Amino acid sequence: AYVPFILLSQALLIDGEMAIELSVAASVLVVLRFSQLRKYFGGMNFPPRLLALGGVLLVINVMLPMLARHIHSGSVALDRVERMNYLVRALWLFGTPLLAGIAYFLPTPRTIGSHLLQRRTFPLTALGLWVFVTAAHLYCIGYIHESAWNIAMTTPLLWAAAWMFYVRMGDVFEKPGMNLRNFLMLPAGAITLLAAYQHQWSLFFVLNILNVFIYGTLVIKQRSSYVFRLMSLAACAVLAGIPNELIAQLDLDFSRGALIGLGITSFVLLQTLLSRDPSAGVLGALVAGIATAVFFEGNSYYVNVATQVGAAFFLIHSLRWAANIAGSQVARLCAAGVWVIHSIFWTASTNITAVWTTACFALAVFTIYFAVRAIFGIWGSRVVPYAAALVLLSSPVQRLLSTLQSTPTGLLVLIASFSCSPWERFSRSPEIAGRNQPTSSQQNLPPNKL
Repeated sequence: AYVPFILLSQALLIDGEMAIELSVAASVLVVLRFSQLRKYFGGMNFPPRLLALGGVLLVINVMLPMLARHIHSGSVALDRVERMNYLVRALWLFGTPLLAGIAYFLPTPRTIGSHLLQRRTFPLTALGLWVFVTAAHLYCIGYIHESAWNIAMTTPLLWAAAWMFYVRMGDVFEKPGMNLRNFLMLPAGAITLLAAYQHQWSLFFVLNILNVFIYGTLVIKQRSSYVFRLMSLAACAVLAGIPNELIAQLDLDFSRGALIGLGITSFVLLQTLLSRDPSAGVLGALVAGIATAVFFEGNSYYVNVATQVGAAFFLIHSLRWAANIAGSQVARLCAAGVWVIHSIFWTASTNITAVWTTACFALAVFTIYFAVRAIFGIWGSRVVPYAAALVLLSSPVQRLLSTLQSTPTGLLVLIASFSCSPWERFSRSPEIAGRNQPTSSQQNLPPNKL
């Protein structure tokens, strides 16, 4: 029914008045056609709301070539191209998702017969075809007027259609199971990769922000760990897809590859933190260490910081391990030993960076240890706070020992004598001296009996 309007777009370039008359005539013919279908095929699953939505699409298809004709005839050559590009891009990015969204207003699906046109799937299928033809009409208008276009401009339409199909899955599946529901959440996230493939990072960024909002709403509603993982994946995609304009405005020194790596790393670390498996802790520690080394690659201490990050991450992850896992305590002791020994050797260089870095990581581990107690109500292994305490004291103890080594022996003896004087006065006090005196019964005993 909508195909003739595609031909009318070409007719508008030849004779505007005739094309408008043809558009009106075509609209009348479409209305008559559907009225005849309702009359002679009364058993079709054609709810009135579907016809109303079809009427909306019919009006849009009539208005599109007229709007293009108005811009084409009322502008100079250079301004005409710029305006058409702006119009076509705006319609693809904002108009087509709204077209897909009108499926939300379809009535509750019902089956009125065994024929194909009587099944519950027919209204959604018919509306989907009409939306597809309208999008093809828009493409033809852009093609005729030589507007800029690429495949990424279809991403908003496909994204909206994916979410709308999830919402209207009951139109196709009478009793969709949980596995099917979970599967139908995936296309909306995967479709955004089409924009990334075409380097349309602003579009990729915005769509994934919307995905985070939608997944977050579903997490609150369903309390599902699977949906939470999808939400975290979309959030990491937002991080990886920060637009170039925003990077320049914030004066960030990040390449696109670095942002993508940061997004992937963030997702892996988040998933490992959510797991209570020690092998996930090993993976997270390796990923955190490698990512830190890559980030600080230009500095001389990047290996040391990466070691600190990996060891601290592993010990933090171990706070949620089950107590009955074989080898968990040995792995925890090994990680704590590596962390403490590395901190001792690194802070021995009296580098201020080493001192502050080890202290910050130790304080962070302390904070997280007590936060786990406050949130989850469990005490983690004592190896973790003990290791953090040793790391925190590694630099002060080494400085104290270094100071003592350079102090003259006479001064150390003098300090020791002052420290012993209070003890001597305490031991000679009457109460303490009385305790050391023999009792009267002991005084009458022979020396060998005392």
